[in-house]
Amino acid sequence: MVYNTLRAAASVLAEHMATKRDQSVSVNVMPEVIRRGSVLHEVCEADPRLILCIKTLQLQVEDYGLWAKLILQVEYTNTLSSSVVSIESISELREATIYAASLHRRDLLIVYPAHLHEQIQGKKSNLLESHQLLNCYVSGLSSEIKRMEECRYMAQVIHFQYSCSYREWTDRKAKITEKINEIVRQAKLSGIEDWRKAYAVVRYCVNNWHYGRIENSPKLEYTAYSAIINNTAVCMGISLAICSIFKELGIPCRYIRGTRNGEGHAWNMVFLCGGWFYIDVTDAICRKDPLYHWGMVHLLDRSIFESSSEVLSCNCTPEFIRKMTC
Repeated sequence: MVYNTLRAAASVLAEHMATKRDQSVSVNVMPEVIRRGSVLHEVCEADPRLILCIKTLQLQVEDYGLWAKLILQVEYTNTLSSSVVSIESISELREATIYAASLHRRDLLIVYPAHLHEQIQGKKSNLLESHQLLNCYVSGLSSEIKRMEECRYMAQVIHFQYSCSYREWTDRKAKITEKINEIVRQAKLSGIEDWRKAYAVVRYCVNNWHYGRIENSPKLEYTAYSAIINNTAVCMGISLAICSIFKELGIPCRYIRGTRNGEGHAWNMVFLCGGWFYIDVTDAICRKDPLYHWGMVHLLDRSIFESSSEVLSCNCTPEFIRKMTC
């Protein structure tokens, strides 16, 4: 087949390079002036992931009069196109970063429209403070940028630094899974209703967990692991742990981040008996009262960083629980 434009030919070449990685690739086009730079540019426009996959490209043109054959000799990097994530928005960057960290990956390879570069750099610097990355033991981020002249896309390799090794990560993952399963089994003994299981979990936390920091492991107290395994964490770790446990119980639960009396704080929203309401397990632990804040739909001493679309309507008040459990 003979292609009428370089763009159409580049699309075919890009698909071939991304999937087969042949060192020699050819395609037939109508005669036109072709430069190596324009071919590489069009190939990377067709599949931006190739910015990180192509090391060098040499172009040979065989002119047959009515048509010409483009022959490309390609040297590839060690990067496979399937390992590169295409980013089209800041929210997609956040999702891709959290997903990579949750798998303890060392690198995240991304390509994105060049006009997003400044926004992505600004967002990347803030990601390190997010509760999701702290919960994955991420201690640092660095990056390398690769850009092609005149290309609408650019590439970046984000490197993760962790506070624990991969072996430690797998060990922690196994421990936290085992402990969550144990807590879930205990909670299910309370009854089949979700509110009974949820209350049993909060009661367990009040009886076994403590608010505090881990001196020999900086920032570990911000993780669900610290609450569930070490029985000690700050509000972020406690709230993340509640999300993890309730997820295994099939109870809808959200992590809420905001401020309380001007200081950073975290708590949860939970859906029980047909309504959403707040629970603050950190306060319950400090007060030694599993029903403290239970059933609250308004907390006047705090503000929320990220607005919620759920309508708060508590149908599972402390009075309801006392009546049903007494």
